[in-house]
Amino acid sequence: MKMRKPSNNDSVATLKKNVEALYKAVYQGNGTPSIVTQIAKLNEQVESLEEKVDVKFKALENEMGLKFKNITDVVTEKFSNLSDQINSEFSKEKTVLEKKWSHRTAIYTGILASFTSITVVVVTEFLKRIH
Repeated sequence: MKMRKPSNNDSVATLKKNVEALYKAVYQGNGTPSIVTQIAKLNEQVESLEEKVDVKFKALENEMGLKFKNITDVVTEKFSNLSDQINSEFSKEKTVLEKKWSHRTAIYTGILASFTSITVVVVTEFLKRIH
C-alpha cells in the first residue's frame, strides 16, 4: 500500500475545516454557550465578587475604625474622670488646709489683739500712776 502525498488542496481543506471547527467552538459554542460567552460571564462574576469583597472590607474597616474610636473615647473619658477626681481631692485638701490656716490666723490674731489690748491697758495704768 502506497501512501499518497497530501495535496495542497487537501491541506487547505483540512486547515479550513479545523479553523471552522475552532470558530464554531469558540464563538458559536458548538451547542453550548461559546467560550467567549463563558469568559464574559466569568468576568462578570469575578467583578461582582470583587465589588462584594470591597464592600465587605470597607464595612469591616469602618466597623473596626468605629470600635477603635469608641475604645479611644472610653479611655479618654476614664482618664478625664480620673483626672477630675484627683483635682477634686486636691481641691478638697486645699480647702481643708485653707480653713485650718484661716482658723489658726483668726485665733492668733485674736490672741495678739487681746495681748495688745491688755498691754495697752497695763501700760496706760502704769503711766497714769507714774504721773
